[in-house]
Amino acid sequence: HQKDPPRKANYISVLADGRLVLNTLEIPAPDLLGKLISLRTDDPDLNVIIRGDAKTHYKEIRAVLDQCQQANIAKVQLATEVNQ
Repeated sequence: HQKDPPRKANYISVLADGRLVLNTLEIPAPDLLGKLISLRTDDPDLNVIIRGDAKTHYKEIRAVLDQCQQANIAKVQLATEVNQ
């Protein structure tokens, strides 16, 4: 019996201007919830990491967190970019 390989995390980047990028594809904010539900249906153990930069407003991050919650995604993490 072989263990399944670990699934990769899905990244949602919240850009300073409010645009969203899911992994490598820009996605309109109204479409995010449906896409998250679809991903969770395919992978019930879905892992999402939300990234924003220093210029991203908290309300934009909060909106993405709310959609993850509505999609019943249990594994949500926040990542921040460090300016060098």
